[in-house]
Amino acid sequence: MTSYSEHALASIAVLFIGISKAGFGGGLGMLTTPLCVLAFGASGHPPTFAIGTLLPLLCAGDVFSLFHFWRKWRMENLILLLPGVFLGVILGIQGLARFSAPQLNIVIGSLAIAFLLFQLAKERLFRNAAASRPTRTEGVVFGIAAGVTSTFAHGAGPLMTMFLIPQKMPKEIYMGTMILVFTCINWVKMPFFIWKGIITLETLRTGALYLILIPIGVRLGVALNRTISEKAFVRWVYILTFLAGMQLVTGFNLFSWMKPKPAQPRASLVVRPVLLNPHGREVVRVPEREIVPQQANLDARSTTWLASLDLPRLADADCQTARPLDRIAK
Repeated sequence: MTSYSEHALASIAVLFIGISKAGFGGGLGMLTTPLCVLAFGASGHPPTFAIGTLLPLLCAGDVFSLFHFWRKWRMENLILLLPGVFLGVILGIQGLARFSAPQLNIVIGSLAIAFLLFQLAKERLFRNAAASRPTRTEGVVFGIAAGVTSTFAHGAGPLMTMFLIPQKMPKEIYMGTMILVFTCINWVKMPFFIWKGIITLETLRTGALYLILIPIGVRLGVALNRTISEKAFVRWVYILTFLAGMQLVTGFNLFSWMKPKPAQPRASLVVRPVLLNPHGREVVRVPEREIVPQQANLDARSTTWLASLDLPRLADADCQTARPLDRIAK
């Protein structure tokens, strides 16, 4: 069962999908997968559970994005990328089957950290680059790389940025082309994810719980565009991306607050005390009583309890101190 804190972390991650689809917090969607892997992993789910849960949600977010940027794209980019995307998704699906859960955590965390480093360096990388058109070979190479990274972590953003930025497109056309490419990549992955059991009825049910957060995130992204500094917001996103990536790579529990402490087993004894006369013959049998040893000394509690009972008064010479005969551990 997923705890409230884990639901909260997954909800934040899904909200980021909607916010990024509204064009706010560039690259924000890359943080979604690491956060969901951490949230669902705290409940014992493998990384593939988070990947499978997110894909239908990403496709839902693409619908909102396409509506806002309809026909504001360069179709030739998709044509160049698609052959490589198909091959990359097939390679990625085969790779997922060969990685254990800890290894996949490392891959996803490494991609998150690599994304962060790229985002920090991209302005310097492309500042003085001349406008250019991609070749067919570049399209296939970038398509393969995008298909693989998107299959592992829904994280083809940096690669698509490297492919599209040198073309020096207007911002609106750049955004529309990016959304079109991501939409097609996600739908290419869909049948492979179903075939390999990455998308299941359980992941669909889980995703349905968070679906409403996609349009909420889109509206929130539009509002954030008008009210707060994107640079300040993105700075906090980068910090969170780094922490999530390091958590997945190193296994060091930076989010230990998410895991509720397991309940300690209740150790107890069932005690059946009796009163004995000096000859060892039983005089009074007292009803059984459960005593928790951690709370007090067993004999002291037994004696106190016996003193509180309404027993027949016996001469001191006729009985000894009450003592337990049977101790049965539960």
